Parts: sequence; structure tokens; C-alpha cells
Amino acid sequence: MEVTTDESSLANDILRGAKAIADFIGETEKRTRYLAERAVIPVGKEGGILIASKRRLRERYERLTGGQAEAAQQYPPHPHISRRRPANMRPGRGQGRPETVEPAV
Repeated sequence: MEVTTDESSLANDILRGAKAIADFIGETEKRTRYLAERAVIPVGKEGGILIASKRRLRERYERLTGGQAEAAQQYPPHPHISRRRPANMRPGRGQGRPETVEPAV
């Protein structure tokens, strides 16, 4: 079976796995997974394996370095919102032990 140039170029363009993608973009594997989860970099999943196109990754970084970053990729900073109440608002805190009633003799 003869492989055409289109098929061989596709095989050369695809990166499989977070490690391969991380090596290509110069990030750590952990950072690459973080960027992929938040859809900051153009990746997909094939089963549980991340896949990416070298061409699409290059285009994205060229837009970023050219000063033409997509508006969708620029995320505003999100404040950390805690669900915990302040210490003085928690029930049973800060008032000391409740007084105990001694049993009648």
C-alpha cells in the first residue's frame, strides 16, 4: 500500500499525548493539560489521549505573538469566591462554651 503525500503530511502534523504537545509548545505536561482543559490551546481528545495539530498550534501562537489574540482566548481574572462564612458568622464559634444546666438534685 502506497502512502500519498496528504496522508504522510497528516501523520507528520498530528501530535498525540500531552507529553508530545508539551514538548512542541515548550510547556510542562501539567501546564499543557491545564491549557487544554480550559480550551486555551486548540486540542481534542481521542479516547483519553490529547491530540493536536502542529499547524493549528503554530497559528494560535503566531496570532498571540502578532498582537492579534482572539477575544475568546483572553480571559478576565476571576476572583476567588469562598463559600465559607467569616469566623464571626459561623454558628458556635467565638462565643465560648455554652453554659450547662446542672441537673436538679
